[in-house]
Amino acid sequence: MGSRRRTTDEQDRSRRRRRRPAPTLASTRPSRRAARRSVPSHRDCAAALWSPKRCAKKNAPRGRVVWSRAVVVRRCGAQRTRAAVNVPGSKTSGSSDAHFWPTPSALWRDEAYARTWYAHAKRYWDDAVVAPATLDGVLGGFAQLDAPDAAWSRRFLRSLDLPWLPPDDAAGFADDDAAGFAAADVAAGIGRVAARVLLPLGARRVDVVEQSASLLRAAPDFIDACGRRARAAESPHRGPDDGADDAPPASSRCRFFCIAMQSWRPRPRDLDVVWVQWSVGHFTDADFVAFLATCRAALKPHGVLVVKDNVLGTSATADDAFYVDDDDRSVCRSLPYYRVIFDLAQATVLAERQQPVAAAPPPSTSSEGGAEAAEEAFPADIYPVFAWALAWPQDWDESMATGDAVAEHAQEAPLGGGGPSVPPPPPPPDANLRGLGDSNVPHN
Repeated sequence: MGSRRRTTDEQDRSRRRRRRPAPTLASTRPSRRAARRSVPSHRDCAAALWSPKRCAKKNAPRGRVVWSRAVVVRRCGAQRTRAAVNVPGSKTSGSSDAHFWPTPSALWRDEAYARTWYAHAKRYWDDAVVAPATLDGVLGGFAQLDAPDAAWSRRFLRSLDLPWLPPDDAAGFADDDAAGFAAADVAAGIGRVAARVLLPLGARRVDVVEQSASLLRAAPDFIDACGRRARAAESPHRGPDDGADDAPPASSRCRFFCIAMQSWRPRPRDLDVVWVQWSVGHFTDADFVAFLATCRAALKPHGVLVVKDNVLGTSATADDAFYVDDDDRSVCRSLPYYRVIFDLAQATVLAERQQPVAAAPPPSTSSEGGAEAAEEAFPADIYPVFAWALAWPQDWDESMATGDAVAEHAQEAPLGGGGPSVPPPPPPPDANLRGLGDSNVPHN
């Protein structure tokens, strides 16, 4: 049966359809108002953050804006930070010696800082004159803080009662490869935390992550020297440089990675503890949240992330929400500011405690407790230093149920050669969305 012959009117309509021009970019681009409406919410932000291969609005219908993961983090992070930090009586402004910003968002939008934020910090820590590979160099001229800091940090980690941490009588530089826990010292400098905190507590492996090659080259020797002194203290008859000590060097339990902390990508479910100290001030807000997501993916069940850093005041009535050090391009955040970042990353704060201060009365009435607090006390004329133990218990049951175990190996090529838990406050539901956004004395 032959097909029906089209009429002249139908042929004309067909020709007009064929000659219709293809839609241009301008004709399909949504208006500014539509684009603003299509910015994903913080729930979409969380979905994009925790699923690297997924992006919020990825399968959006034609005419909608498709937001990349970076844009999701930046926009949603800024919105939630503004909402949560802007609590009654708190400050949202910040400054440096030469600049003032009404909000953190204004800081991160400042082109003079945004373009050179990480490059400036890298130049600072690569300068062997400004930051030599010594305790005094990595601690910004405060080498005397090393002993009280390490003693209190060890006690802080023990106080968490973690199931993978060896008991006191079994702690020390582990000699058995099967014993101990896996750890990472991020932005490690010369490996001070690895040598003075993690290895003495019984770590069988520590990933030492540092972007400055000159500091990282000095790390094995520093860690070995600390190991010899620790073993000599355990065996008084043996000197720190006694050649009769047949134990392997402490650095043999470490892997060294020359990489920036914002670029660090560890293996999933590979670590029991990640320790980052006096370094998160070098993160922008978006990279800080992304780093917490990276650590979340790297931790085993019951694993923790320890963040220890300077705090700009200890109350919501501090003069500023942040202060920028122009020398090394770091930002010292207020206590509410930190809590907002942790809340944005969906982290549970297992513990939030302040390093003892010399001017404060000892927390214990016993002579032993008072002596312990005095040995761990910091001077009163520096920034308050807080430590947070962060975890994601919502991931533990799923990980243990699926038996997600990953063989240990490095993804990057190694370089040769006492207070109650304080949960973060939820963002106020009716917060006014005005704009918001360390001077690190030591590096690590």
